[in-house]
Amino acid sequence: MPFDFDERLVDSRQLNDGVGERNRRSRIGLVITGAIGGSLVALYAVAAPFVAPALRKVCLPFVPATTAQVQNVLQVLRRRSGTLVDIGSGDGRIVSTLWSIKTV
Repeated sequence: MPFDFDERLVDSRQLNDGVGERNRRSRIGLVITGAIGGSLVALYAVAAPFVAPALRKVCLPFVPATTAQVQNVLQVLRRRSGTLVDIGSGDGRIVSTLWSIKTV
């Protein structure tokens, strides 16, 4: 039984071609899985603040700031200079009070 060296080389090349194809497919699968997973995490991060209040069993009431609280905020802001940015989470008492003080 003679040993054919060329036959072994052909077999190893075929084996390496199959491994390369499998690695390429595996890499593409990982990229697709990562992209889908990242998209779902981003969607959850964007949608969660809007969906979470609707899922609460107890609805929290709106409680406006008292005059004493507004005065405390104004006292702190008097020591600062620059622009005031309101995030819009209330009824605008602090901004309207500041506006009336600045225009007087």
